[in-house]
Amino acid sequence: VPLIEMAYGNMAWINRSLLAVLRFFHGVIGNWGVAIILLTILVRGLLFPINRRQQTSMQRYSAVMQKLKPQLDELKAKLKNNTRKFQEEQMKLLKEHGATPPLGGCLLMFLQFPIWIGLFQILGTSIELRQSAFIGWIDDLSRPDAMPLGLFGVASVNLLPILMACATIVQMRFQPKAGDAQQQQTQKIMGTFMPLLMLWFLYGYSSGLSLYILTSSLLGIFEAQVIRRIWPVDTSPVSR
Repeated sequence: VPLIEMAYGNMAWINRSLLAVLRFFHGVIGNWGVAIILLTILVRGLLFPINRRQQTSMQRYSAVMQKLKPQLDELKAKLKNNTRKFQEEQMKLLKEHGATPPLGGCLLMFLQFPIWIGLFQILGTSIELRQSAFIGWIDDLSRPDAMPLGLFGVASVNLLPILMACATIVQMRFQPKAGDAQQQQTQKIMGTFMPLLMLWFLYGYSSGLSLYILTSSLLGIFEAQVIRRIWPVDTSPVSR
């Protein structure tokens, strides 16, 4: 095992697999940046059934919560001094109507964490990706993109992570809304906090990882705007 791979630990097989896929795409296209974009499309395609099922679950749950809102408000007023009893009655009511709380709008993001970590390690260690150009000013995917600026005393700006954060915020705005106001507020906060945290963490890292997440977010926006119109999410009640 190469010494550089020993630092990967349990991630070694994921990293070797990712690098093999990138090598294949690079062999066909001849550009490592395009290879990363094709890898992103492949991953999104593999996760698409899970994503659609999650969206369907969230839409159904939200629809049932809206339908049951008057009853839930009545229960809340009746049991305002007994939170535990209210939660028990709420769960009982939801169960009667076949409503299962979904896992949340960040599931797809969490499922891609191993790939993000793998790319994080590959881009920092793989000799093949050193000084690999993409387009324009992005001449090394293993380093920050550093677009020349020359304004207000700032020589350059890492544009890709900024675009990544903006695209991720927009993408999360298109996620199906949560079932109640409190969950919607949490969803809204997380939809802003997570991308900004990613921007802070990845701003000075390799542009290749920002390119992957940016492409993934843009594909998510495309899905929200186009695919859902052609193939709407099924919100019909589950037969019991």
